[in-house]
Amino acid sequence: MPYTYSKIVPGSVPDVVNTVKEAFAKSGFHPLFEIDVQAKMREKLSKDMGAYVMLGMCNAQFAYEALQNETELGTLLPCNVIVYEQQGSVHVAVVQPKALVAVTGNEHLSEMAQSVDDVLRKTLDTL
Repeated sequence: MPYTYSKIVPGSVPDVVNTVKEAFAKSGFHPLFEIDVQAKMREKLSKDMGAYVMLGMCNAQFAYEALQNETELGTLLPCNVIVYEQQGSVHVAVVQPKALVAVTGNEHLSEMAQSVDDVLRKTLDTL
């Protein structure tokens, strides 16, 4: 089962990260965290890898409603977006919420996840 939507976006990784933050903010999603995975791997393992940034994006209203229905859903939040460089292209990938909540078996969450999924997919399409 696919678990992400992805797209190649022109620009450098730092520029695309900024573009992603701006686009998702317009859709009501804001970063809870930003991790420079490339820097962390270098720091923790002395290993080099290509540019790779993780953004933990959250829409507070969606998160609140979801947590009211499934307390332990926090283990699957926030909606992660990654920006990475591969073979000279910058890729953006966003998790599919409907794939994540499928593991809960909670039908109400499935409906909500579809709504979030639609917003994330449409936002990705704007990049």
